[in-house]
Parts: sequence; C-alpha cells; structure tokens
Amino acid sequence: MRRRVLDALPTAGQAEELAVALHSVARWQRYRKTSVAEDPRWLDLRASALRRCWEFRPSELVAVAWALTDTGALEAVQVAVERLEEHSTRELSRLGWCSAQLPHCQHLFQQLTTEISRRRQRLSPLDASQLAWSMARMEYRCEQLLWQLQGDLLHQLHHCDGRHLANTLWSFAKLSFGDAPSICRLARAAATYHLPARELSQCLWALGALAVQGAAEELLQMAKAQGSQLSGQLSNVLWSAARLSCGRELFGDLAGLCKEKMEHLPVVHLGAIAWACAAFGGQGFNPNKRSGYRDPELLRSLEMVSAERHAELTSRILANIFWSFATMLWSSSPQLYPVALGLKEMQPQEFAMLSWSWATLEQKSWLQKLLTKVEEDEQKVSSLQLLKGHEMACLSWSLASLHPNHQQLRRLRAAVQQHVARPKRGWNDQRGLAMLARSLVKLQLGVAFQTLVDEVGHQDLAPDLASALISGAVQLKDARREASLWEALPSAPPRTWRETELLRFVQSHAAQGDAQAALAAVEEFCSTRRLWLKVAGGQKAQLLDAILGATRPMRILEVGCYVGFSALRFGAAVLPRGQVHSVEMDPTVARLAQQVVQHAGLQQVVTVHVGHSEEVLPQLCGPFDVIFFDQRGSRFLKDLQLLFQKPGLLAEEAVLVADNVLKPGAPSFLWHLQEDPSQLWETRLAELPDFGSSRVLDWMSVSRKRAKKMWCAGAHVVQPEEISHLTWQADEMRWRSIESHVSPAEWNRFAGYMKSSLLAAGLRLPIQDIEDVKTWLT
Repeated sequence: MRRRVLDALPTAGQAEELAVALHSVARWQRYRKTSVAEDPRWLDLRASALRRCWEFRPSELVAVAWALTDTGALEAVQVAVERLEEHSTRELSRLGWCSAQLPHCQHLFQQLTTEISRRRQRLSPLDASQLAWSMARMEYRCEQLLWQLQGDLLHQLHHCDGRHLANTLWSFAKLSFGDAPSICRLARAAATYHLPARELSQCLWALGALAVQGAAEELLQMAKAQGSQLSGQLSNVLWSAARLSCGRELFGDLAGLCKEKMEHLPVVHLGAIAWACAAFGGQGFNPNKRSGYRDPELLRSLEMVSAERHAELTSRILANIFWSFATMLWSSSPQLYPVALGLKEMQPQEFAMLSWSWATLEQKSWLQKLLTKVEEDEQKVSSLQLLKGHEMACLSWSLASLHPNHQQLRRLRAAVQQHVARPKRGWNDQRGLAMLARSLVKLQLGVAFQTLVDEVGHQDLAPDLASALISGAVQLKDARREASLWEALPSAPPRTWRETELLRFVQSHAAQGDAQAALAAVEEFCSTRRLWLKVAGGQKAQLLDAILGATRPMRILEVGCYVGFSALRFGAAVLPRGQVHSVEMDPTVARLAQQVVQHAGLQQVVTVHVGHSEEVLPQLCGPFDVIFFDQRGSRFLKDLQLLFQKPGLLAEEAVLVADNVLKPGAPSFLWHLQEDPSQLWETRLAELPDFGSSRVLDWMSVSRKRAKKMWCAGAHVVQPEEISHLTWQADEMRWRSIESHVSPAEWNRFAGYMKSSLLAAGLRLPIQDIEDVKTWLT
C-alpha cells in the first residue's frame, strides 16, 4: 500500500495536482499511523510545494499547510497569512489549527484569529471546535472570539457531534472560559452521544475544571458503563468525579475500576487517583474536617504499586501521593520516604506539600531530614517566597510540629517571617490563615503574629480563624489585640441562631443565680422547642451526677464546653471553693456559654477558655479530679496524651469521662484505654440512650486512674487498620450531621454498625447499663 501511494505522487504538474497529492499522502500516513518522512519521493514533493506556495489557490494552500504541519514547515502558513483577504473564514479557522501545531507560530496565530473575529461570520461546529482547540493549545484567550465560538455552537447544537462538543468543552476549560448555563447546555448535548473514552474523559475533565455540574451524573454513569474501556482515562474520570462531588456509591464504582487496573496504569496516574480519593467530598473551611474516599483496599494497592515503581516517581507525583495519604490519615510505605528525600529537583509547592504531609503523619524524623536539607540550601530557601498563602501555612505548620527543634531551622523561620511581612490584601483562605496563626504562636514569632492579626483581624472571620487569633493573643499576652478581636466578632451570627435562642430562653425561664433552674431550662428548651442540641442531658446527666457524687471533685476539666450545659452541672457541684475549666473552640459559642454561666451565678467557679484543646491544655494548672471529654471524638486520644505531657494535670485518682464514644464514636481512644501497656485506666462503657434521641443508643466511657500505676511516656499502642478506618468513619459521620440532617433511624444504624465493628475488631471493654456503672463507681 505504501509503495502504491508513493508511486502515484506527481513529480511536477499543476499546483492543484500537487496540493491534492500532498493532502492525500498526509491523510494516509496520519490515519494509518505510518510515516513517509524519510522517503526521497515525499521529500521532493514537499520541497516542490514549498517553492510554489504562491501558486496555490486559497483552498489548496490550506490543504498544503495541513499536510505539512507534521514536518514543522512554516512557509505555507506564512504565505496564507500574507494573503488573509483571499481566504474564507472557514479556511482561516483551519489555518489556525495548522499554526497551533507548529512551533513559534504565536504571532501568525494571533493574526489569523484577529481576522476571524473581525469578520463575525458563523463557523460550522467542526471549524468552531477546531479553532477553540487551537486557542487552548496556543494558550491564547480572546474573549470576543470565544464568545462568538460559544454562540456559534449553541445555535447549531443539532449539527454538533460528540467529538466537536468534547473538544470545545476541553478547550473552554483550558482557557477558563464559559458561563455555567452555556457549559451545561454543551455538556448535556454531549451526553446524548455514545462518547469514546477519550472524548468522555475530555468532557468530564472540563466540567471538573470549571466546577459545573451540568450533565455530570449522566457522563459519569456513561464512564462507569464503559468500565475497562476507559483504561488510560481512568484517573481523569476519577479526578473529575471528585471535583464534581458525585455520589459516594458512584465514586466507589469508579474507584473500583481504578483498583482493578492499578498495576497497568502509567505512574503519573497514581498521583491523580490518590488526589481524587483524598479530595472527594471537599474540606470546606474547617481544618479539622476530613474529606475523602478512604477505601483501605484501594489505598493498600496504591501504596504497593507506588513502592514497587518508586524509581519512576517524580517529585510532583510523590507530593500528591503523600498529601493524599496524609489527608486520609493513611500510613504510607516506609520505602517512599527516602525516595522523596533523595530527589534533587523539587518545586517549593511540592516541598510545602511534603512537609505538611509528613508532619500530619507524625513522621518527625523524616520531616527533620527534609527541612534540614532545604535549610542548608540558600537558593531553595529563597524560592519559598514564591509560595502562596496556604502553602506557606502548610510549611509553617510543619515547622511548628517539630517544637522545640524548629529553633535550629533559622532560615526557614525567617522565610515564614518574610512571607507574613509582605502586604497581602484580601486574604481569603481562612483555613490556611488559622493554620498559619497557630504556627506563628508555636514558632514564637510574635511580631509576625501581630502583623497577621492587624491585617485580617477585622474580616468576617470563620470560627476556627477567630479561635486561632484570640487564643494566640491570649498566649502572647497581647490584651489589646485580644480585646479588638472580641469586639469585631458578631454578637449573634445566623449560624448560632439555635444557641442564641437557648440563651434567651434560659434568661427568661430561669431565675438569676439559680444553676439548677438554668439546667432545667436547657432541657425544657430542647424538649419543647424540638431543637436538638449536643448536650449531655437525660440519663447522661444522671450518670454525670453519680460520678460527681462518688468523687466529690474540687477541680474539673471539661473539653468541649458548647453552650455550657455540663459546665453548669460541674460548677454547681464544686461550689463554693472548687474550680471548673471548660475549653471551647468557637469564640461566638464560648461567649454565649459565658453568658449562660453568668446568668446561673457560677462565673466565680467556671472559666471558659477559647481555643483548641492543644493550645489551651498546656496553659492550665492541675490537678484535675474529673476530666470530661465532649469534643470531637477523634481528638480524645490526642488530648489524653496532652494531659500527661505536662506533669500535675491529673489527680492521683482522677476519673476520665468521655461522651459519644459510640455515636459517632471514638474508636482510637477506646482502643488505647484497652491496650495501654501501662494499664493506667480501669474502664466501663455505659450503654444508654442519647439525649434528645431516645431510640438511639450511645456509650459514655468512665475510666478510673489506678493510683499506683505510672504513665509510660515511650509506650506505643499499635492500632489496627480496622480501628483507624472506624475513626475515619466516625469523623465523617460527625461532619455529615453538622452540615446536613441525619435522621434518628440513620443514627441508629450507624451506632449499630460502630458497635458490631468495634467488637469484631477486638474491643473487650465491659459494656454495662447505667445502674451497673453507678454501682461500680461506688
């Protein structure tokens, strides 16, 4: 076949014959994926065409330019541009496609597109999509022409095919162009075709990049149906599914396809799959919220393949993989750490991602080596000023996690200071700012912290950022900035309408200075207004009363104050000479709790501290007789460890109580209480109905500290992956309940699942009813 085609080539003759021959051979070699580039007859034909460019008619010149794009010949396009007026708009669009294939053709391409835009003539779907693709390839963004192309396609949707639409959507996404309704129309039209894997992947990638939901469900279902045919497009599809917030079941099906093909995918796809799993669900503005699709089998396969092919991994791929593992709290293979550390080239952004990831995974020895390696390279330290705000926040947080060894990393500390000192108008990443603020306090960079407060302290602050700034000002003893931050907080933002209503109810239904009446008012508010509040009422309150009666404490620590309901109970129990210290992260809620406490007349014995437990607990002085954990369950274990890091916080025979250890759960905490090699705690689990949801069972753990036992600082409890995964699921369910409604039936099913899973994993702590626990206490 190749010989017959080449033998038919004319060696001379009319220009028209020459153009037809060139076009025919070029078409044949492209679609047959073969090459005649070195054949003397083809080279003669090519040379003849280039000499005679001025002889071709416009349509012939376009055919010649198309035929010669693979050879990198500019002459045909240059001649065409010099003869712009002779060409139709359709021919100009095809010349634009040709110039996009050639190097150093930006100026020629701009002249062609300027002429097309000037004429304002409608293009066919094929020509419009080709021109859009060419503009994306050349990274040339002409708003007027793009709007024209979009309009041409929308007016001719019935003439478009799937390939036209896929190319256009991909091009618009690359150029960050398009309004959501128009993109939706184009995507819905594309979804009516049976798209091949490549075009389907293009459509989904475009929707994900533009964050447009239109037709996403139909296209993702199409991808699921194609299954193994997607092959090399799988990572793109999964990335798009994560960006488009598809349903968990559908995402799981697509992730399952990736799992089946993992060993055969190009290595670059490993990072994309890991990123997609971690990004699924989104993290919003709360730094404590964990997102992601955490499938242990998929992550194990990803980890294994990455370790096996570690020699192929680039710094970008490794950064994505580590970031994903850290986001999902998945301990990565030890083989990958030295690979990352040994990379010679690493961008500042990748370094920030790696350092955050290793700090989150608590790999402090590897983190110290990574930071020291960069610290010793002055050029790399200088390049850190290229980091964006959230990236510098990640780096500063990793530095702070090495306390007190961060003092040795002077250049990195100085880089953080310089970054904060630069004026930044319009900070909008409040999650990153909260991380940065906490890091600056830990790094003892007081001046930088003050600069940050002065720049962002009067914005509309998210709870976590407000907490970080107020807590930091308290730790740095900056009373002026602390006062200004409190003044800037709204008194009753819409998000706390229930808590504000509760305060008004207590103030109007309970006598001033009557703690018992205030407690009764809170329970009445929840029952009569049918507004669920996360408070330990009902049988949980009875158990707390029994604990207080059995221990007769003088000093109580509560982590998770919320509206102050349990703080009232504790305050009444320690009157008149005791002390209650209650910790609340959200400053607005803490202020409401302080008002509730003040109305009950307990302000002399109850102190509400604002900030994260990791910031507040080291500042307190013990000993505490009773400790009540009522915060996020995944924090229980870390806060327990914090209590031991500062000597004297726990009384000799302290009692530790934790709420909601079944619903949504605190699996890591329970496992530690059971497996702690020091056998410091004797624990009972009280099974009782949750307050406000009598049909839903929950557990409260009650642990007595054994007087003659000592905490072993170096002891390490090995946690099975089943427990880690349950901890992840508990956190996920907690955030789901905060952001949307979870019915009592769903809670009941989840509590049943959590209980059976904990028992199957090996939990052996005694589970008793409330009366048996009361008897055990006495």
